[in-house]
Amino acid sequence: SGLGLLPIHTVFEPKKTSRKRKVKSYWPASTDLMGFELHHGSCQLFSGFETVMKPIMEDPNLGWILDNKNKGSIGGTYLHGIFENGVWRRLWLNKIRRRKGLVDLPIKDKHHSEEREDLINLLADSFQKYVDLSPLTNQ
Repeated sequence: SGLGLLPIHTVFEPKKTSRKRKVKSYWPASTDLMGFELHHGSCQLFSGFETVMKPIMEDPNLGWILDNKNKGSIGGTYLHGIFENGVWRRLWLNKIRRRKGLVDLPIKDKHHSEEREDLINLLADSFQKYVDLSPLTNQ
């Protein structure tokens, strides 16, 4: 029965869905998302909840949000790595911060994988520039 936080029913299927995705987010604001779709089935909304539950992304099968302005938000998604999307993560955090009366954080964060790749390249370039491997290769 799961946690029972969202009015959805999951149907498990034999075929596993596993693929990289680039999609447009609708919630908390419109932005591009990258992630990895991974699941062994699909979810259907309980009857009567179609007006309460909103899709998080342009592909409505990737996730939903139950956004109660007074009590908070509960969401679920099949898009793994959603929090690595810097802009989306900041939009989500700012939504929470506004509810708490806090100032918004800047939005211009890169995707975490881009930052990680830049750091790895910088490390590799520095290693190649400053580390002499010739003693290891000469016998």
